[in-house]
Amino acid sequence: MPSSLQAGCDSGNDTLPLRAARSGRRHGSCGLGFGKTVGQSEQTSFALTVADLCRPSLTGKLRAIRDEWLPVRCAQLGIDLTFGPLAFGAADALLERFVEQCRAFSERVVLQSDADLPRMGPIIFEAAQGLLLDQGAAGFPFVTRSSTGLANITAIATEAEIGELEAVYVTRCYLTRHGRGGMEDERSIDHWFSVDDATNLPNPWQETLRFGLLDPARLGRRIAADLAVAGDTMAVTPSLAITCLDQARDDRLGWIDGAELRSGPVREMMAELEMATRLPWTAEFWAPSNR
Repeated sequence: MPSSLQAGCDSGNDTLPLRAARSGRRHGSCGLGFGKTVGQSEQTSFALTVADLCRPSLTGKLRAIRDEWLPVRCAQLGIDLTFGPLAFGAADALLERFVEQCRAFSERVVLQSDADLPRMGPIIFEAAQGLLLDQGAAGFPFVTRSSTGLANITAIATEAEIGELEAVYVTRCYLTRHGRGGMEDERSIDHWFSVDDATNLPNPWQETLRFGLLDPARLGRRIAADLAVAGDTMAVTPSLAITCLDQARDDRLGWIDGAELRSGPVREMMAELEMATRLPWTAEFWAPSNR
């Protein structure tokens, strides 16, 4: 099962120049072109996989994407190919530098088929983004172009003949979102939390990190829907982990229960989450270094 080579971002569905042209109508978060890369791989003959990074044909594939696919796609979108980052991206020096980086990658990384995974000891799968950003979630186009929960993991595990998974669902003790799009709850959380997040500073593309309060019942429904993806094909043992507890003011948290605002000690909220999700706790994180 080859994996598409994609640039990472939260919910990016556009290239940076297109995002600039959209201005207030933009719907990505980083402007790095995650969505466009997926579309390029799914809808055209210009797909690029991780295996291609180790092949002699890499330079030719990159030139074809740059010289054949990119001008056509920019014309479709009404984007000036000579504008800003795209003009820089057309330079041979950038392509050559990327090829060199891919060579370094291939010297350090051994690619394995899914079927080889059981021979490598315990396997840790990392899901892609949060469940509310799944490409099948409500709110398109303010989602990411990938499946963010168990879907891809169970597919790979099935091919590898891995019959059992331990799924840890991780949440902050409050809601966040980068970029545009709806939120289940959006408000100032300063009364309950003192957030210090040096990795998500305001910037022109993602703008400011947005905040809200968790609703344990809604979280429980999201997790249940994701667990249903595995169905009867995979034995899944789920649990919870909660982060950023060090940011609670006076060891008290705020959360919501439908339309009702709740506030109480950390343990009270954790008990609410455990009851709503019907899952036990695996871990809790109280220090900035282990969020």
